[in-house]
Amino acid sequence: MTWLFLWFALEIGYQPTAEWQIYTDPVSESFDVVQTALYTELDARVYLFDYFFVGGSVYTVANPSQTSFSFKPKKASYTFVLGGRYENEDAVLEAGFRHTCIHPVLCHLLYLEELNPMLAGQYSELYVRVERKR
Repeated sequence: MTWLFLWFALEIGYQPTAEWQIYTDPVSESFDVVQTALYTELDARVYLFDYFFVGGSVYTVANPSQTSFSFKPKKASYTFVLGGRYENEDAVLEAGFRHTCIHPVLCHLLYLEELNPMLAGQYSELYVRVERKR
């Protein structure tokens, strides 16, 4: 039995043009399309005694700058997770609590006119996950 184990992952990806749609009004069907974007996600967990874990992740979306070789982050999602996990040779059972909050990123005061209020929010989840290994 391992009493302490650190797990982490880093993901970098590309969101093609016109794939990320932000609805500006919940009632209307109008939307703004965010142009080509890159994203990064850093995820980490600490496992205690093979059964309990605590961790979190940061997911950030950035758009290429039109005037220089740089990127302007637009939004970041932060997730906190706490739970328990049981694993054997056939299956994994995991249950926990997860809280996610989404925030616009203010890189510079000049970007204030570009902020979309729909980029902010939060939600919490209680979950049970079952994985079959075979």
